[in-house]
Amino acid sequence: MKMSLWRRFAAAIDQLEYALSACPEQLWQGSLWKVRPEDTAVEPAGAEKV
Repeated sequence: MKMSLWRRFAAAIDQLEYALSACPEQLWQGSLWKVRPEDTAVEPAGAEKV
């Protein structure tokens, strides 16, 4: 069972690596969401102010 679990974990890491490599550059540079001025929580990195 340990080997089966390890193989699944390795496959998941490989899929993550593929997804990160396949992601277009403009998606890494763009903002994912807008932050309203009335939101007082800590701003997420890369958030675009409205």
